[in-house]
Amino acid sequence: YNFNFSNVLDIGCASAAFSVALKKSYPGTFHNWIGIEANENIPNALSNYNFLGKCIHSPLPSALDELDPQSFSTIFALDILEHLRDPSATLSKLLSYSIPSTSLVVSLPNVSNYSIILKLLKHDFTYADCGILDRTHLRFFTPSSFSDYALKSGWRVINYSPINSFSGFKSFFFESFAKLSPKYFTNFLAHGHIYLLNPL
Repeated sequence: YNFNFSNVLDIGCASAAFSVALKKSYPGTFHNWIGIEANENIPNALSNYNFLGKCIHSPLPSALDELDPQSFSTIFALDILEHLRDPSATLSKLLSYSIPSTSLVVSLPNVSNYSIILKLLKHDFTYADCGILDRTHLRFFTPSSFSDYALKSGWRVINYSPINSFSGFKSFFFESFAKLSPKYFTNFLAHGHIYLLNPL
């Protein structure tokens, strides 16, 4: 998929390390970058923000109201929507800053992972400090439920892929299984997915 990085919005950008790496990988393509990050005290963040563009330090979805009227070619919302009380409010507002060709890239944990299913069979839904059941996660999605959720907010999922969270032999097995098996089955091994969406 050919992304247009001329005007980028990075929601929940943290230190913006991802966008820095992306800009270095695609030199000359980032002409306008804006990040949104509620936390103002992230180490190494200020130099990254200055390298990329500017960052708005406000919570979502109200942070979007601080943007100047413009259209973004690519919007990133990586590991952020699951932390929001009302992700649909953010998704709906993003339509005001997009055009039909805008690419919205979202990553989300996968609550239909086999480990969660096994926990449920044992009547266990205990939150943890990290992972799919991170105690800061307020929303939970599967690929089909997120597709339906996004559709109601004006976005269509064009494609999605499982995220390989394994290492060593498990990583090799996961990649091989993902190539040979339908997404329906690979879904049960995936700890998360990355989605590509376009406005309706």
